[in-house]
Amino acid sequence: MNTYYYGRITLGSPGQKFNVIFDTGSTDFWVPSKKCSWLSILCWYKWWVDAPFYDHDKSSTYKEIGRSHMLPYGTGWLWGFESKDVLKVGDLKIENQTFIEGTYESLFFFFMERIDGILGLGFPKLSIQDGVVSPFSNIIKQTGMPGMFSIYLNRNMTATYGGEIVFGGINADLVDETQLKFINVTRPYYWEFKMDKVVIQERIVGCRHGCNAVVDTGTSIIVGPKDEVDLINKKIHAYQPFMGRILPIPLSVECDLIEWLPNITFVINGEDFVLQPADYIIKDDSDCYSGFTSGDMDDSFSWILGDVFLGKFYTVFDVDHKRFGLGPIKSDKIKKKNCTKTADQDGVAEGLEIEKDDMYHTFFQCPRWERMRSNLIDEVGELQPETIVNKMMETKENWDAINTYVIAVLKEK
Repeated sequence: MNTYYYGRITLGSPGQKFNVIFDTGSTDFWVPSKKCSWLSILCWYKWWVDAPFYDHDKSSTYKEIGRSHMLPYGTGWLWGFESKDVLKVGDLKIENQTFIEGTYESLFFFFMERIDGILGLGFPKLSIQDGVVSPFSNIIKQTGMPGMFSIYLNRNMTATYGGEIVFGGINADLVDETQLKFINVTRPYYWEFKMDKVVIQERIVGCRHGCNAVVDTGTSIIVGPKDEVDLINKKIHAYQPFMGRILPIPLSVECDLIEWLPNITFVINGEDFVLQPADYIIKDDSDCYSGFTSGDMDDSFSWILGDVFLGKFYTVFDVDHKRFGLGPIKSDKIKKKNCTKTADQDGVAEGLEIEKDDMYHTFFQCPRWERMRSNLIDEVGELQPETIVNKMMETKENWDAINTYVIAVLKEK
């Protein structure tokens, strides 16, 4: 249902794998700890489903800190203590990164079954941890790359890729840099800015006299003041489903109405950022939901533009200049070199015409090979790319046969 977007990181040596939300609405970084409290229902549940826990006893680069914290979020909270270890995000390696080992989580995180933790990308002043350098600040400090990251959230649920985050620049395949409209941050805690108004069919339905808002990748929908959101939901014919009286789910919309619903325009810096019905209606199989809800806000802002809004645009977060840019997406297809030519997990090996140099990229970068990569790491602890590439170039065996063969070869070495 495009509820949350997450990416893979590793902590420690050897790396322990976690799926985290890259959250612009917070700054702190946490993952669940093996030291989690036996009083936590969620802890017991994660043990039961074999979810990952960070075990600092298994990391040779772990450093103890021990300071305790409670991290508040808009829909939950977490208790834990500080530790320090090596963090890897994609190809980036960050030494001595401080993070929270989560020991007690509120039940909200029970509904985020694929999510292990949160990596905050807000400004340093938003951190609960005084004096701690955030992961992105450490990336800038340790690599010297520009203080910029860009995010694309793919709203096409049938797509291979859910999106991407680029540290230090943008993906020119997805956005024309000249089309980006930059908006200044008014208060560098959240990615907070001034919004002019929200309009439906030339009528102002929100932010009538101008208001403060934030862009937040950690919020799945658009949140606003109750009276304004109620008016918007009325105009898009949203209603409360039966289960909405029991569970915190959005209002329903009849799917057959989508093509007849109005556009909703967010005016920022005099520029129109338009959401069409297909953008703000959330589809889940045969059901459809409104992408708007009301909620309690920080005193300084009244709107949160979450993933429903950000999914329409390519977003560049410019830390150095305290601004962010929104631009139209050129394509919903992320170009990963040769990914479309690789073997399918349920089929036979293909792509034998690919050059060996390209096959190396394919194996290590394409999500379709993730299961094989993970199995190899678990079995032998180290990848031997030449062996893998050579075998894939000459075989037409099915996926499992390739997997078994390569593990056997690497064990022999």
